[in-house]
Amino acid sequence: MAAWTGFVFGSVMSVAANVLHTWLPAEHMPEGWSPSLASQVGSAVWPIALLLSVEVLSRVPWKPGRQWALARFGGTGTVALGAAVISYGHVRDVLIAWGYGTLAAHVGPLALDGLMVVSGFALLAMSHTASSDTTTGVAGETDDAAGDRPGDDRGASRRHASAARG
Repeated sequence: MAAWTGFVFGSVMSVAANVLHTWLPAEHMPEGWSPSLASQVGSAVWPIALLLSVEVLSRVPWKPGRQWALARFGGTGTVALGAAVISYGHVRDVLIAWGYGTLAAHVGPLALDGLMVVSGFALLAMSHTASSDTTTGVAGETDDAAGDRPGDDRGASRRHASAARG
């Protein structure tokens, strides 16, 4: 629960700070100005992309192999790096606009992103622990269910052994 709470809290705060960044030019704009809906939605893309990539990383039963590992971790790493760089600048600018000192404005985004990273890896670790509790074949199937697929005799062998015992 703590991992989910940290990840969701970090994600919501990051989205909020990124959207707030679109309002920063307001003091230099004419009275009544507001940022476009497109710029506000666009600014939220980065933390949401990170959230979704961690979800995919932790919940999809990936196939083994180097290409799959590259797709899995390389893809998520690319999203995380891009989101971190863009979001970092947005959050830093918001903190500066709110009067935070230079050090705090530079450390604040790291703390927020760090919370999301640690919580995301905790979720990933928990998903691996949960998936190693049962041997799985196809997405979410245990060996018993997997043996019932055409061409897979694992279930049939167990059924015959069970019937022979009595």
